[in-house]
Amino acid sequence: MGSALWSGISGLNASSKQMDVIANNVANVNTIGYKAGKTFFADVLSQSISGGSSGSMQVGRGVEVTEVGTLFSPGSFETTGNATDLAIDGDGFFMVNDEDAATFYTRAGAFHLDSNGNLVDTNGYKLQGYNFFGAATGMITDISLRNVQSAPETTTEYSVGVNLNSETAATDMYTTTQTVYDSLGDRHSLGITFTKTATNGEWDFQVGLDGVNATCPYTGLQFDSDGNLANIYDGTG
Repeated sequence: MGSALWSGISGLNASSKQMDVIANNVANVNTIGYKAGKTFFADVLSQSISGGSSGSMQVGRGVEVTEVGTLFSPGSFETTGNATDLAIDGDGFFMVNDEDAATFYTRAGAFHLDSNGNLVDTNGYKLQGYNFFGAATGMITDISLRNVQSAPETTTEYSVGVNLNSETAATDMYTTTQTVYDSLGDRHSLGITFTKTATNGEWDFQVGLDGVNATCPYTGLQFDSDGNLANIYDGTG
């Protein structure tokens, strides 16, 4: 009787541990690089009972969890919009080092640049890779993008979307700004100031760069009764 009860209890205990693993998998469904666990079971050493015409018999003593393994099958790739996010297609791990140079391995590829230009993960551990430049060529070192720069690209187009209230009082102003870049890659602030005129549906505008007004061939906007842009004028009509 005791043996039968123990077999049932062992089954409940094993199932409880399996539910713990399943719950942990569900809780980490959105964890980057998480690998699901899988529960493995085995029967407890059987007891031999002798006697009978067939000789000894094997009687089960229940079940136990032998291992909680990790499933390394790759998940689906996702677009994040972050140029430093990485993913491994196939086998392998990212190698990262903590501040004490201890090495860890991970499949989580959510990396970003720290203040020194090093690629680091969410724990601040530095991504490791082979050095192809300098005296230490072929050595595994911190991956740094500190001195990696692309050629500057001048801003050639500028678009702006604004809602100008038709009931705004004359001389009231609205300003919008956006960052632009010159041929050297330097940043500048390009601003447009809209000023309501006394004429219904008309706004004057002034373009400025870094707070200095620029010469513009057009200085005003006209809107129709439906709020659509009908004309861009230069102040003379």
